Amino acid sequence: MNRTEITLNGVSTPLTFGSWVMGQLIKSGYQLSELQKAIADNPFEFFPLLVYLGAVNATASKDKDAFSVNQFYDWLDEVGGVGSDEVSRVIKCFTNSLGTDVPDTKKKEVKNTAKVGK
Repeated sequence: MNRTEITLNGVSTPLTFGSWVMGQLIKSGYQLSELQKAIADNPFEFFPLLVYLGAVNATASKDKDAFSVNQFYDWLDEVGGVGSDEVSRVIKCFTNSLGTDVPDTKKKEVKNTAKVGK
């Protein structure tokens, strides 16, 4: 999981991204294979939902009632919108989490360390 913090209503609020958030996004209708398109099509809907889910995931009980997604629409406006440095920082944290639990499918190179005698 990847973790960052935002300031929400003057309070430092942790965000945690990982499997639970991805599951919730898929449950909300976002297909993993089309995630980039969904972000591009309507970032004004996607980013508040993403940050909301990250905040909920950071709570001990993953209580969806701990926050309202509407708080994160306001947060998005307060930080300067979808093109802000703050949103970019959160998105970077989220995208870094996408590869965290994915196994490496590349073959690892095996080095031959045997010594050849004369």
